[in-house]
Amino acid sequence: MKITISRADESHLQDCVAALSNSELGRVYFPSEENALASLAEGLARDEVFVAVDEAGECLGFIWFIPRGAFHSYPYLHVIAVKEGHRGEGIGKKLLAFFEETVFADSAKAFLVVADFNPDARRLYQRLGWRQVGAIPGLYRDGVTEYVMMKERDPAADAPDMSTLDRLIAEGRATPASQSMDALPTPIELPPGAPAASEALRQMREDERW
Repeated sequence: MKITISRADESHLQDCVAALSNSELGRVYFPSEENALASLAEGLARDEVFVAVDEAGECLGFIWFIPRGAFHSYPYLHVIAVKEGHRGEGIGKKLLAFFEETVFADSAKAFLVVADFNPDARRLYQRLGWRQVGAIPGLYRDGVTEYVMMKERDPAADAPDMSTLDRLIAEGRATPASQSMDALPTPIELPPGAPAASEALRQMREDERW
């Protein structure tokens, strides 16, 4: 199935509401469709919601993230939801991969929270490289603990691109220029009163005949 992820607009709102309302997250935190609609409308107004759309144009799920929503410094994944009939098709993973690709272009870290009543989501995040860095009891609802999870950008992404020469040097198949210069022969120093360089060279050639 070909999935396109793009910024959400008003035409996607009802599909996003359906995906959220029919999820465990929605049932706990958005007990009515009105709550879900009002919240998602706010996210759309801020251009923070992105949708996964199939080739027929149907919105199958969405992700809502806030660029500096964590500690006013780092991206925060607020909500991710997939329509009930399309769960298990990898759409959630595609949305999460889109989120990571987008935010790690500018940020070294990203954060999310996952509720204790959603252990499957927590395990999925861990398999995808997220790690728990804290727990906050009663953050949104009394009796519910939210686990704070963080993922850091792959250090390889920070490494500068190597030119062909740099790559050969790293592989031991070429010598850095500084070392090459060190290997050059030391210039001959002539003693005081010696003939000029051109004359000295002539004399050396004369001597070589013998």
